[in-house]
Amino acid sequence: MLGSAVYFGAWRREGTGYVRRHRGALSGRPVWLFSSGPLGTATADAQGRDLRAAAAPKELAEFTAAVAPRDHRVFFGALDHTRFGPAERLLWLLPGSHELLREGDFRDWTEVDAWAAGIAQQLAPRAAAQR
Repeated sequence: MLGSAVYFGAWRREGTGYVRRHRGALSGRPVWLFSSGPLGTATADAQGRDLRAAAAPKELAEFTAAVAPRDHRVFFGALDHTRFGPAERLLWLLPGSHELLREGDFRDWTEVDAWAAGIAQQLAPRAAAQR
């Protein structure tokens, strides 16, 4: 299970680098990917587009071809401006940025737990067969 926050349509550098460096090993194993991105409580944008679908990272097609994940899930994320780096702090000061970058914790831990439990169920028969 691998995941990353999505910033401006892309996984963080650490996540993309990991998948790219280890694609050979990952391609022979069951892999699930997740992304954390949308902020807020709305599930659709003003045009009616699903925010989760819109938040899929631009690397998803590359990762799907490289490691054939069993699933990719987008979860709502969290934002705490006090943890920003210098560039993000400047962006935070721009007019309108607070509307785009909604501060708060929008993660649904029940949903995350259910997804992880489903993965555990899929892996259980495999683990028993390897004994």
